[in-house]
Formats: sequence, structure tokens, C-alpha cells
Amino acid sequence: MITKAEIAEIFKIDATDIPDKVYDFAVQRFYELTGFSSEDQSLTYEEIVGEDKYIFQLETPVKSIDSIVIDDTSLTLTENSTYRIDKNRGLLQIVNGVSAGSKVKITYTKSAYTHTTLCDYLITLLTYQALSLFCPDVINFVDSVRIGSYAKRYGSIENLQDNLDREIKRVIDLIKGRHDEFGFESV
Repeated sequence: MITKAEIAEIFKIDATDIPDKVYDFAVQRFYELTGFSSEDQSLTYEEIVGEDKYIFQLETPVKSIDSIVIDDTSLTLTENSTYRIDKNRGLLQIVNGVSAGSKVKITYTKSAYTHTTLCDYLITLLTYQALSLFCPDVINFVDSVRIGSYAKRYGSIENLQDNLDREIKRVIDLIKGRHDEFGFESV
């Protein structure tokens, strides 16, 4: 995860100019907005199936499927013969399907946060947004941010919060795989 010192370097300020509370707030918002966790989580999905069903939507990212129980009968877990999983999208297919009226219980492990440049970019945006609201005298207006291959220009200071809100939403959509259009400039 990007550090406070690395963010300060991007903003061309001293790391001590970013209060710990502001950085911690940005990291906390990152976890809230993305649904990531700092540790793996064991989760359970339960459903009484209304009609024959093959596909189930789990929280992402999925690390592993720990058990599948249909009407109190545990399935022997063999990937690609009992089930198929798209771990990034959280789509679980039970190969033979589940009949209407059946009770399905899926226990799985959701992966902890995995470092990516895009996640660093989001934490940087959230830190900048918090600084601009709570400590505006700390930083000068930054009209663009570049981290790795991600770069974005924000325009005038008058539109800063609206532009930040839009960019934060777009980056969250990218992280969650809900957006096809990147909207980033080439670097």
C-alpha cells in the first residue's frame, strides 16, 4: 500500500505535512469504498433457490471455496468438475446446477487487499481530497496526479471536489471491474 511519504513526494510536500489522521482516514475510506479488507475473511452465502440455478454471485475477490452444501449434503469440492469459479468477478458455477426449492450454503474465503498501482492511485486521491477539505493550507492546488501508468488532470480549483468525486467513483468502478472505459491519459 502506498505510504504517506510516497504520497507527500507526489504532492511535493513534506510527509510531516500530512497529518496521520488524514492518511488513516483515506486508508479507512479506501477499505470502505472498495470492500477490501486488510486480512482474508471467511464468508458464508446462503440462499433458498427459487428456480433451477447454476450461477451464484459472491463478494470479491474470492480466494477459495471452502464448502458447498445443498440441502444438508456437502459436495466433494473438485474445481472444474463440481464447480467453476471466476475469482475476480465472484461468479461461482455449480456444474450440475441446483434445483428449485433447494437450500444452498457456500462457505468461502475472500482475499485480503492485494497491492496494485490503481489502489495506490485511489488512496492518493482520497488523501488529496481529505487534505483539500481539512487542511487546505498544507498543499497547493494540484492540477494532475500521476502514479505509474495512471495519470489524470483535474482542471481548475473551482471544480476540484466535483472532479475528485467523479475520478474516485471511476477508479472504484475500475477496481471492482464494473467499468470498461479507463479515461486515463497515456503516460
